[in-house]
Amino acid sequence: MPQTATIPSRLVSAITPVRAACALFGFLLLSVAIGPALKSSFGAHGVLNDFLSFYTGAKLLPRGKLYNYKSTLDLQRHLGMMNPPMVYDRLPFYALLFSPLARLDYKNAYLIFQIASILSFALAVLCWRRFGAGTCLLLAGWSSAMAFTLLRGQDVAFVFLFASASAALLRKEYPFSAGAILALGLIKWHFLLLFPLMIIAKKLTRFGLGFASGVGVLILLSFAAYSQWPSDYWHVLQMTQITPHLTSMPNLWSLVHGGPGGLALQTLGIALGAVLCWCAFRSESSLDEAMAISLLAGVIFSTHAYAYDCVLMLPAVAAAASRLHSRPNFQFWLAIGFGACPVLLQFKGGRFIAQFAFLALFLWLSMEVIRRGKRE
Repeated sequence: MPQTATIPSRLVSAITPVRAACALFGFLLLSVAIGPALKSSFGAHGVLNDFLSFYTGAKLLPRGKLYNYKSTLDLQRHLGMMNPPMVYDRLPFYALLFSPLARLDYKNAYLIFQIASILSFALAVLCWRRFGAGTCLLLAGWSSAMAFTLLRGQDVAFVFLFASASAALLRKEYPFSAGAILALGLIKWHFLLLFPLMIIAKKLTRFGLGFASGVGVLILLSFAAYSQWPSDYWHVLQMTQITPHLTSMPNLWSLVHGGPGGLALQTLGIALGAVLCWCAFRSESSLDEAMAISLLAGVIFSTHAYAYDCVLMLPAVAAAASRLHSRPNFQFWLAIGFGACPVLLQFKGGRFIAQFAFLALFLWLSMEVIRRGKRE
């Protein structure tokens, strides 16, 4: 198994008073910005949140109606939610794991979910502090993606934690356990599609076995929970309301969508991205860098991603910042800039800045890793 490259201490940004104060300012700014809307999301007429679909899916699982539109509509109206129904769009195993929360009152369950999301994010960020504790603190404080995660009641913080814990276990040479933990990210499986490429390129046999075993167990759990899920799940994925606001995504699909030859450009971009990932994985990249690139590429080349999913890009930003140890000011602004960048996706003109910035980050980090391997 490849060894994780050690990052020299000079690459690690310290938590200075200035960085701590700036991180706190970013946290307070985001709290003030989303606070009222987040509070309203607990009410029947507040901001739509995805937790409602998870809660409903878990409630309907025993009846085998978790993907049924009418049953979803009836239950959510019974809960007092008069917004358009939020249909469950995860695999059945997640609804099964969600069942304990579904036994609670909606508001209490939602509160517990949000607290768990915040804790997951904090623990995940800690797993990447080897790229610079000061940088990670800035990324956490200015993470507008995490603010959107809370505002929309999203579960991407859990995927972030599973991937981060997997990286930590892999670093400590527990490859099978690392792979099994990563499999829990099947909650949002479309972000894990490049990990098999990393496993093959890095020859991580035991990690791959753990990942495959974990995926197998979760698929079996899905069939045990609801045996007819494949056809119903596929039907849900075809629903137009599952993928709204195509222009507000941070991915390549959104960037080329609607233009001439959009599908061809997307296909070509994905193919070139996969080749670049392969070259980066085959180089002298550390396992942490490979994991960070996999998460970043997973968001960029996925066909379903939003501002909150940019949480998964934070390790790549930290990895890029760690290479700028000789330019601490640039490192400082890079962390703040990419932390706040997902906000731009909400604006018609700003979305292009964010999309090109994320693509540039992927290209620069991958090429830098490859070039370093050639120099060494």
